[in-house]
Amino acid sequence: MLTDEEKFETPVGAVELDPKDPAAAVPGMAPNFGRDVTPHVATFVGIVSSFARVYRPSDEAIKHSWDNARFMLNDPMVMECVEQRQRSVSLLNWHLEPEDANDPAQKEMADELTRIIKRIPRFMQYRESLQRAIWCGKYANTHRFGWRRLGGRMRLHLERWRPLHGDKLVFGYDDWSQTVRERVGIRVGAGFQLGSKVADRWPVEKFKQVEPTDQGLAYFLNPWERPLLAIHKHLIEDGEFEDPQSAGKIHGIGIRSRIYWAWYQKQETLAFLMDHIERTATGIEIWYYPWGNEEARKRTEQAATERVGEGRNIILVPRPVGDDSHSYGVDRIEPSAAGVEILKEVIEKFFGHQIKRYILGQTMTTEAGPAGLGSSQAEVHMDTYMQIVRYDATNAEETLTTDLVEPLKLFNCPHMAEVPVYFRIDTEAPDVESKLKAWKDAFDMGMEIKEQDLMDLVGASKPSPDDRVLSRQQQAQIDQASQGSAPGMGDQGANDRPSVFGMPRGDDADKVWAALQANRQRGEADDLDRRADDRDDAASDSKDYSAASAQGTTPSENSERRRVETPTTATIEGAPAAVATPSPPGTLTVTLGALRSALADAFRTRGYQKLA
Repeated sequence: MLTDEEKFETPVGAVELDPKDPAAAVPGMAPNFGRDVTPHVATFVGIVSSFARVYRPSDEAIKHSWDNARFMLNDPMVMECVEQRQRSVSLLNWHLEPEDANDPAQKEMADELTRIIKRIPRFMQYRESLQRAIWCGKYANTHRFGWRRLGGRMRLHLERWRPLHGDKLVFGYDDWSQTVRERVGIRVGAGFQLGSKVADRWPVEKFKQVEPTDQGLAYFLNPWERPLLAIHKHLIEDGEFEDPQSAGKIHGIGIRSRIYWAWYQKQETLAFLMDHIERTATGIEIWYYPWGNEEARKRTEQAATERVGEGRNIILVPRPVGDDSHSYGVDRIEPSAAGVEILKEVIEKFFGHQIKRYILGQTMTTEAGPAGLGSSQAEVHMDTYMQIVRYDATNAEETLTTDLVEPLKLFNCPHMAEVPVYFRIDTEAPDVESKLKAWKDAFDMGMEIKEQDLMDLVGASKPSPDDRVLSRQQQAQIDQASQGSAPGMGDQGANDRPSVFGMPRGDDADKVWAALQANRQRGEADDLDRRADDRDDAASDSKDYSAASAQGTTPSENSERRRVETPTTATIEGAPAAVATPSPPGTLTVTLGALRSALADAFRTRGYQKLA
């Protein structure tokens, strides 16, 4: 048996590795001082580069044909799906989220940055431009900053931006030879050759960062120039060990590379279809001529060529000469649509659906599909698509946080440089109804609920001391008024005639309506009493007429003597005395002007000027 010392004894001639971590002496330091285990370019079978030591294009379309990479943008079927993904993310709402939402200073900083970002020209298209990385793997926006007064303060904001195609970007090798985080270059033209002047002002020699690459000259940014670019990357993945040119996938690969060969086969099939249509769509004509007669063949060919008609596919066939044979003749074969339909099916259903399903995850957002009664197929397709949208939105959040929000924060709030602020895209709408029900059940069981969470759920803001608010107390007053106890009415019986119109002046519109309803109910009772009094008066008038006939007087004189001249006055609480109208006994009269004045004043007090 070997001892533990013998098991781990270093063989003779072997190189003993240092078992100690070089960063072990530094408390809290990551192993190897946090560096990678190996450089990225060392994980391939070889290195394919140029003098500038940059990654070569890894996109399958570019590797095969630069022209085809451009022509793919002219395919409506492909771009319909790609642009749908771009629009779906660009049209979503957004907000800034501080690290601590309860910190007033952080909240104020987030609000200030939100105002600055909202002033960016065409900010929706700014975000859509970055989403083009979905197609080519990487895309950028260039920044031009300037000063502007916002909220009474001078702020550095993004006054102009322009898109920068992802194929113009080059990235330096990650081989531990660079001290910068990411060496980024922009391809430039022949105007940057030695002896030339840029914009007729600066000699090229001033731009020390211009270096040759396998794609031409490129201008490499200084570290302090990096905030002038916002670079968005789609899929970040490693390349295959056997393919060193695929190493550039580490800086982004897009849909164009994934679907290129399916698209290429679709285009080949489409070319075959068009060739088939050209040859057979109008039929095929067979022209016969005598066998062995060269002169006849030439004349037949001339006649077929000069013939004007629908047929353009002509075949010359020699016919044996005999007593019972026709030396000359023309036969026509009618076209068949079966071959065209087969090729069309292959293009649309096979290659077309392959490409659509990869880009959108499904097909029912772009075309109709079979769905029976009660089927949830449409919901499943939409859920699949929304997963893709959430992925794109989350990816865009990280880019906008690091390449847009962070520079604006450092420029305008340097004292908060260490406090992170996140760009958030609203990808999900909360299910308000189900959440409110669950929260209400929890509240009824005694659970405490944060007020701000509830207000955020329903989309309400906390009222300030100067705001008019609606509360349960007001609702209780309205319910009480609707049951017959309107403010200003008191506890009056059903047969009592109100001497004051119970209209609350300067109160909420709902209270006004409740008071009107209560007065209307009492008015109906008054009408019944008034009709009974009218019947009594009619009977009295009949007796007075009989008595007047006997005494020689008029009935009206007796009626006036019997009436008590104590007219009641209908008033509106708080209204001017001029609107009061004297009424005969037993009646309640309110002028239309008085009612309109009271209602207008009540609505105006609550701020409903338009309704008033």
